[in-house]
Amino acid sequence: MRASRITDAQKAFIPKQAEEGMPVADVCRKAGISAATFFSWKKKYGGLLPTEMRRLKQLEDENAKLKKLVADLSLDHEMLQGRDPPKSLKPARKRKLVDEVRREWGVSIRRACRIFEFDTSMYYYRSRRPGQAPLAERIKDICATRVRYGYRRVHVLLRREGWMINHKRTHRIHNELGLQLRSKSPKRRVKAKLREDRVPAVAANETWATDFVNDQLASGRKLRILTIDDRRHLLPLRAGGRRQVQLPGRGTW
Repeated sequence: MRASRITDAQKAFIPKQAEEGMPVADVCRKAGISAATFFSWKKKYGGLLPTEMRRLKQLEDENAKLKKLVADLSLDHEMLQGRDPPKSLKPARKRKLVDEVRREWGVSIRRACRIFEFDTSMYYYRSRRPGQAPLAERIKDICATRVRYGYRRVHVLLRREGWMINHKRTHRIHNELGLQLRSKSPKRRVKAKLREDRVPAVAANETWATDFVNDQLASGRKLRILTIDDRRHLLPLRAGGRRQVQLPGRGTW
């Protein structure tokens, strides 16, 4: 009998026959095994009860499963080395990575998809929509002539021309082509960029700097003072209850 066809209970019973007085050679000839196999079984199963045999078998099966699981996890980790995290990838990129892993490691499509958190139905899916090259070219032409148009206004023009498309497709193609509008700078910043550099003052009353200063008295009354600096002289400030200011040598205004 082939050793692979002998059950664990029979493997435990064969060494017991030798313990009961039967010669080892006769036991081996009767079981159809070699002496080396006999002594290997005797070392492993000798003295075990049937319940212990079953428990040993369960432990061996669990150990084999754990070893396979650890080996699979280690292989999955190696296949992911040097690649982007699966959650940050688009379906087209995941499909390419699945093909690369299959060629490099020889794994199945199902396992490669599981590694990259990619459903197998998405891997086999192929779009049936017609090519979008003409639509993309038309969007580029519109944006070239109307540079301040966003995707919504481009979509309106496309619909007027007879393109039966959804605004979501227009938005997606618009973004893929990199035609998003850049936000305008505030006008005050534009003026600041175009403003000429200030000429350093070399005498009094050539360059003045003004600013309002807000404060509050202990009684709760608010103050607002206009400060003026001519870059050469420190002018005195006069606080009062009336809306007036007196400049040295220039009167009140």
